[in-house]
Amino acid sequence: MQFLQLSGVLQANHVLLKWVVIASKEVDHFEVERSTDNMNYIKTGTVSIRSKLNEQQNFTFKDDVSNVKKRSFTTA
Repeated sequence: MQFLQLSGVLQANHVLLKWVVIASKEVDHFEVERSTDNMNYIKTGTVSIRSKLNEQQNFTFKDDVSNVKKRSFTTA
């Protein structure tokens, strides 16, 4: 799996995640995880897919962050 792009944008009470990949083997899902401390991660969702081998594909996921404390968001 080659990740070509990954972005996340805070929109109200969710983060819109977008990513672009090229799959070199069959994949049936992505598991989305979140961390507020860069050490501990929790699964926030699953994106079911039908991968196309060696083709660029775009995916999105809305991560509900309404229960995450505002101070947890930082910019690099």
